[in-house]
Amino acid sequence: MVGLSTLAQDTKNKNAKFDVEVNGNCEMCKKRIEKAAFSVAGVKMAQYHIEDKKLHLVINEQKCNLLDVQKALA
Repeated sequence: MVGLSTLAQDTKNKNAKFDVEVNGNCEMCKKRIEKAAFSVAGVKMAQYHIEDKKLHLVINEQKCNLLDVQKALA
């Protein structure tokens, strides 16, 4: 039984949610940030909020990870 519980913890989340702090002040920045995030395969939702300078992400961890998205944003 212990092996099964360990295996269940290693499975990747298909709808993992993350908030990433990104600097951007205008609508043009918002579009570029969201476009860069969506360029990564596995990103399901990317919504940038100018007010709090946060990018809200939903990604499929079976196809990508947070580091992949951060690299695309950089």
